[in-house]
Amino acid sequence: MKLKRQGFYREMLHGDKGDPSILQFIRDKGELDEDKIYRYLKAGIIVVACGGIVKDIVDSNNGIAGCPDMLTDGIWLWPGGLAYYVKRYHLKLDEDFLQSMRDNEWCIKNIPSIDYDNLEII
Repeated sequence: MKLKRQGFYREMLHGDKGDPSILQFIRDKGELDEDKIYRYLKAGIIVVACGGIVKDIVDSNNGIAGCPDMLTDGIWLWPGGLAYYVKRYHLKLDEDFLQSMRDNEWCIKNIPSIDYDNLEII
């Protein structure tokens, strides 16, 4: 199974130095279907479960952004806190990622099993 990596930023726990800064994607207003995007991201299937919490990396005064888990819909892989940033900061996401959510009619499809031995993140 190949999963497309999306919503990782260099400031995040699981971000890489080569990832963009989250600050580049903050907007004053979100997508018209931002509530659907938020629910979709929250409904992802946990691929990697990590204990603990992550604080808001944009403004630590805002408290907890989520957990450091990684979630999937069987096509994409995103960090557990991504839904928080979409709701709080109206984060702009990749259009292909958004279109995939729309194509799935805002529902995470049933993934029969994840083959961890052959899991590839692209």
